[in-house]
Amino acid sequence: TMIELAPGDTVGILGGGQLAHFLCLAARRLGVTSIVLDPKPDCPAARSADRVVVGALDDLTAAAELADACDVVTFDVETVSPEVLKYLGGRAADGCVRVAPGASTMLMLQNKALQKQWLVRQGIPTPAFVQLAGGDIDRRALVERFGLPLVQKSATGGFDGRGVQILGDESALARLWESASIVEAFVPDAEEIAVLVARGLDGALAFYGPIGLAMDPDDNVLTTAVAPAPVSDEVAREARRLASDVVTGLDTIGLFAVEMFVTPEGRVLVNEISPRVHNAG
Repeated sequence: TMIELAPGDTVGILGGGQLAHFLCLAARRLGVTSIVLDPKPDCPAARSADRVVVGALDDLTAAAELADACDVVTFDVETVSPEVLKYLGGRAADGCVRVAPGASTMLMLQNKALQKQWLVRQGIPTPAFVQLAGGDIDRRALVERFGLPLVQKSATGGFDGRGVQILGDESALARLWESASIVEAFVPDAEEIAVLVARGLDGALAFYGPIGLAMDPDDNVLTTAVAPAPVSDEVAREARRLASDVVTGLDTIGLFAVEMFVTPEGRVLVNEISPRVHNAG
């Protein structure tokens, strides 16, 4: 059952941050009612949403209240608990509510290790990586494989610079987290860009970008977004092609930010996929 949003319909958003705030403003312009679920009644989206359901993002009762009230549920953050995602997936399978992006897509993408494995299976170029299960780490083998610096990302729970660390030299290796994570090669002198892609019910794609991303080197958070990105037409075309391959491959509905590195030689590598509205846009 395809549910298209029409005036008078209701969209539910898990997470009530600044991105949900903009999403609610867009919903209002379309005559669509918006409800956000957030732990804080005065969350940023409270000023633009029609209603706030107050609850944690792992609260099944709050998720049920949201799903009951909505035609479609979407996300302004990917760190929604797996239990809530599985619950919403069940509600979608029963035809009660549409979840966009789909719950199985969200579950895969919120785990960085699963996301990287999926990119490799799809033949999408991405920095080389290894998966660490946690516990004892062979630091020497990592340095032999990737050199220094190394990048470590928590498998789950990291976003906006949290759960990411760049280890620049031998002494920094002592800081490697002994938890489920991926370790990948640092891409030197790379430009960071993102392409936003919306995929509709009919599989059609709409693109915005590429956008240049200036990141804070210490916090790994976005300081400046530059639109359009200062890249060649050739790089821009390749970035959109890769973003198209990624989102078509995911085969679900929604808005995605496909974040990429551009090497000094002009190679484009997919860094990660955010299945949501995104501050690059």
